[in-house]
Amino acid sequence: MLGYIIIAIFLIFDFVISLWDAYASGVNKGMLEKKQTFASMFTKVLFVYAGVGIAFFGMTYVLVIILSLILYAIGYIGASLLVYTLNFSFLVFGLMIISFGVLVTVQSILVAVHRRSLGSIAISIFNVIIILFDISMYASGFKGALRVVRNGRSRSAGFYEIIIAALILAYVLIHTAYKKGINSVLDKGGMGVQKLY
Repeated sequence: MLGYIIIAIFLIFDFVISLWDAYASGVNKGMLEKKQTFASMFTKVLFVYAGVGIAFFGMTYVLVIILSLILYAIGYIGASLLVYTLNFSFLVFGLMIISFGVLVTVQSILVAVHRRSLGSIAISIFNVIIILFDISMYASGFKGALRVVRNGRSRSAGFYEIIIAALILAYVLIHTAYKKGINSVLDKGGMGVQKLY
């Protein structure tokens, strides 16, 4: 029972943080548009696209887990496909989350160096701890997950449907949060928010 509670907390946390990262990236994009100043590609990558990337892949990862567990619970997919799908998701989306997470962490460190406020320093320390934790979890689970994926079959009924449904749902949710972030600045004005994950 405790295991299910921990999984539920993890999924809720990642779901909310993914929406927040998308919204925060939208706010940052809105600030760049509102100032009407030329932003370098480096600035856009760090302050907008990295946040959207980690939000999208984080949300997709959460949705793959949720959809897989629901379909398993109702008997649409078997245990072997559940295990395969979760391990595939861990390998692919986990790597994407780490890649964009490194960019977000660099961004938070640069913000902390520039602002030198307690809040920005705390967020950058939190991001460093989380990305190191993510990397260690990915490294420890990589071999086992790769073995499962190599020995499994992706052509079973349900696999592609789960992945495609998760990608589409993640796109809709993240795009909506991102646009809300942009509009919150352009409609009312506001200050850029720092991504926390």
